[in-house]
Amino acid sequence: MITTNYAIRPCYERGLNYTLSKGTKWYQKTLEFRERILYKLTELLVPIYKRFFKPKVSKWEIKLEQLEHYQEGTLGKAWFNFYQGQSFGISANYEEHDICHTLLGYRTSIVEETRMYSFLFGTGKISAPTLFTIVIGCIALPEFAREFYADYKLGKKAVNFSKWDFRYLLHEQVDTLQKMIFMKQRETEVIVF
Repeated sequence: MITTNYAIRPCYERGLNYTLSKGTKWYQKTLEFRERILYKLTELLVPIYKRFFKPKVSKWEIKLEQLEHYQEGTLGKAWFNFYQGQSFGISANYEEHDICHTLLGYRTSIVEETRMYSFLFGTGKISAPTLFTIVIGCIALPEFAREFYADYKLGKKAVNFSKWDFRYLLHEQVDTLQKMIFMKQRETEVIVF
């Protein structure tokens, strides 16, 4: 997804990418402050969510070094490339989340996370983190509500891929998977891999 009204500034020492938006220095500072608060809220809630709602052991048995060996253009290689320049690597039980970033092109700032969740909600993915992120994002970052809504509408035009088992799709071409996501299927059609 390409946006033209803001950019992302990596902040490696804190693990957070900040959104750079048009406006005064004061506005930029308030935006950075709001993102920092939301990031701290995420740091507080994710471990609680993982403890009570995520499996204790990840179904994935893959290391970052293994992803490097996938061919260019495949989901595996694109997923590896996603981690380059990030301050984090593969996190247990969040593999699918990072693959969504890889497939959809959303970056990892608070604004981009909210945009991605808005898109996923549009596809039909309903979960506590999805709803929480969208609601809190709209409250704390109302100036981006238009982007969130546009991503939701874009998601309505896509298939719900949240149940795909990406472990078996790492050798597939990213552009093929993206075409499948954006090809609205009739309910009677079946996708065969």
